[in-house]
Amino acid sequence: MAVPVAVNCYIDWNNDADFSDANEDVSTYLLAASVRRGRTSVNDEFAPGSMQVELLNTDGLFSPFNSSGALYGNILPGRAIKLEAVHSAVTYPVFYGYITDFQQARTPADRPSVVINALDAFDVLRFGEVRTALLESKRVDELLTSILDSIGWSATLRDLDTAVQTCERFWQYRSNPLAALRAAAKQELPGQLFMSPAGKVTFRNRNYRSAQPVYATITGPQAFGFTVRRSDFYDEIHHSRAGLVEDSSVTTLFTLSPQGRILMPGNTDPRNTVYFDLSTGGKNLVSPVAVTDYNANSAADGSGTDKTAQVAVQSFTAYGGGGVVVFDNLDSSPVYLWGTPALQVRGTAIRRSTDERTIEVGGSAPLVSGQVLTDAFDWLDDVSAIDGYAHYRAAQLAIQQPRPTIRLIPADDSEMATVLGADLSKKVTVTNTTGLYPTQVNEDFFIESMQISFSPGVLVDCQWGLFHKDLAGGSFFRISGAAGGGADYSQIAAAAATTGDRIAY
Repeated sequence: MAVPVAVNCYIDWNNDADFSDANEDVSTYLLAASVRRGRTSVNDEFAPGSMQVELLNTDGLFSPFNSSGALYGNILPGRAIKLEAVHSAVTYPVFYGYITDFQQARTPADRPSVVINALDAFDVLRFGEVRTALLESKRVDELLTSILDSIGWSATLRDLDTAVQTCERFWQYRSNPLAALRAAAKQELPGQLFMSPAGKVTFRNRNYRSAQPVYATITGPQAFGFTVRRSDFYDEIHHSRAGLVEDSSVTTLFTLSPQGRILMPGNTDPRNTVYFDLSTGGKNLVSPVAVTDYNANSAADGSGTDKTAQVAVQSFTAYGGGGVVVFDNLDSSPVYLWGTPALQVRGTAIRRSTDERTIEVGGSAPLVSGQVLTDAFDWLDDVSAIDGYAHYRAAQLAIQQPRPTIRLIPADDSEMATVLGADLSKKVTVTNTTGLYPTQVNEDFFIESMQISFSPGVLVDCQWGLFHKDLAGGSFFRISGAAGGGADYSQIAAAAATTGDRIAY
């Protein structure tokens, strides 16, 4: 009989970045909770995790329009919410995210309740913009660090492996933070980027999975099923590299069009700030110089007096894909950028080469035909790594691998600890070779999706979606002369073998 599990829920109602104020511990009101995290396909990005909790609301405390309630005015979307489970004196984080909506409802016993939906920080990171400088010769984790630093993301809310792959050039200009993070993480070949249950941006490098010990061995799940997806099978892999080439000389990278951009007196008017995008990447951008790079006129059509001497660059900020110029108009009247040039920005261009950058690999005896997996690695020019990865994917996606879904309802303390301590990218062994109707599966898998629910009586019900280690990259880039097995051991299989690690690099 399992030791009872205490499920605690906290909401930062006053948005002060803690959960210690009055009414922020809502655990005594909790009726039920469910959490979903992960991805459904090995070729998908990890999606934002979601949670739904139901709170008893007999006193109207959680009614947004109850003006006499203690929380009135603070029951708002965007508030931080977290869920924890305590078992055998160990606290397990289950979910950390932000409220998206409230729904007032009634329980089956006709008691008033409030249903709260939330998404983790991957949803929050879809908003805003990232503008990075040109980053050169940086590992993928260094790119992720730069992006997170640029948006002020707390260092305590990140867990980044040291990456194996280095990108010679990388920049993001006016991308949302999540898109920028995913663009960087993708270059690891393969890497994983997801939100942990504690709310940390988590990056796992290409060697993480192959070095993982087995977290748990599952022999008797309450439910055991298989899924076969068309998207798991391909007969050709087409991968393209970045093809980034740096020009040898300084050229004009941006030209203002149309001319006649107004500049108001002084430098504080927003019309005096010019944002510019580059059609290529830019390095060593030059702050605009009067006459050479910009000219001004008293008339919008350039028919008035030359006012270039009355205009100065107040500030110039360069990014890898664009920049910002703030002008100071020293004249008492509006002037206009006009002339040859009205405004230009010079620098060294970084362009994508026009040669064929695609690496094409066909699977050996694939199970399907006419299904081509096309993928672009826009910031990576390591041809050997991309070619090796393409061969690996051609091998893994040309054969059928088990993809089980298992359901676990913990029956003792050990099983409860296993369920509560599980996370994405954990390795588990599934053994189903005996008993009634065995599937004959005895393999290593990785957790790719998770669902867990807590219901009345504190019943814990969990479901894991698993990918075979080959399909999930768990046998990637591992070779060692060590004997005996373990994280530093890779088996070199015979040519005709159907099992064993594949070497791609």
